[in-house]
Amino acid sequence: MLMTTSPLITLLLLLSCGIGDAHGLMVRGNSSDMLSLLDFKKSVTSDPNGALSSWNTSTPFCRWNGIMCSRKHPGRVTKLHLGGHGLSGPVSPSLSNLTLIKEINLSSNALSGQLPPLNHLHKLEVLDLGNNSLHDTIPDALTNCSSLRILDLYRNLIFGEIPPQVSMLSVLSVLRLSLNNITGIIPPSISNLTSVQKISLSWNQLTGSIPDGLGKLSNLSVLTLGENGLSGGIPQSLSNLSSLRILGLELTVLGGALPPNFGNTLPRLQWLYLDSSMFHGYIPASLGNASDLERIKPLETRECVDNS
Repeated sequence: MLMTTSPLITLLLLLSCGIGDAHGLMVRGNSSDMLSLLDFKKSVTSDPNGALSSWNTSTPFCRWNGIMCSRKHPGRVTKLHLGGHGLSGPVSPSLSNLTLIKEINLSSNALSGQLPPLNHLHKLEVLDLGNNSLHDTIPDALTNCSSLRILDLYRNLIFGEIPPQVSMLSVLSVLRLSLNNITGIIPPSISNLTSVQKISLSWNQLTGSIPDGLGKLSNLSVLTLGENGLSGGIPQSLSNLSSLRILGLELTVLGGALPPNFGNTLPRLQWLYLDSSMFHGYIPASLGNASDLERIKPLETRECVDNS
């Protein structure tokens, strides 16, 4: 008599033979994200720490080093964390096919070339490509990543201007573009980032004045604009930033006198950097009311400029 085997029994037999777990089997059934990750691996020219050694088809890709997959959508990548592994080479544009990904962290590697086209990643919340050698402009299409909370391109070779469309990233909380070669002005539209808590634009080639609208960013706790060609004075509106903890305006052409009520209106201020600029007059006595103030002194090296 011919006997049939139920799907459940078949699955249990496979598991007993060590072929994989149920999650791994479902992962094998969805190859789109796996192929995109293998394209990324193929573009890597050096992997000195063997971070990608587990990236092969004999292992379910949701078990690969640095990869996390969705429980709700098995076989779909939600996180790619490969920071600090010394990886070199370009960033494969295939990452734009990981349409359910929420976090990409490739920071502190030796990646080069252009930024990957990520305009289809509507669920992306964290993009950290800081401390690499990426050489590109900030693409306008990046603003299609409407869920982006953290945009970190710190210490790269980014050039060109900050696109005014960055204001469309309505839930952005961290904008970190320091230590690049960015030119142009600080776009006034940046004041529309009402959720932003940290803006770090120091050590670039920005010119023009500080937009008065920054004073509307009531959640802002860190604002570092030092080592740029910024001119003019400190907008009176910055006195509205009662949550501000760090203000860096050193090594600029900014001048004028400090607002006399500085310490009264910025009660949480901890670090204030104004050295090697064109400010004149007296340090306002009101700074004595900023009871959390720890530092009013120059930074010694580029390494210390952006501690946000």
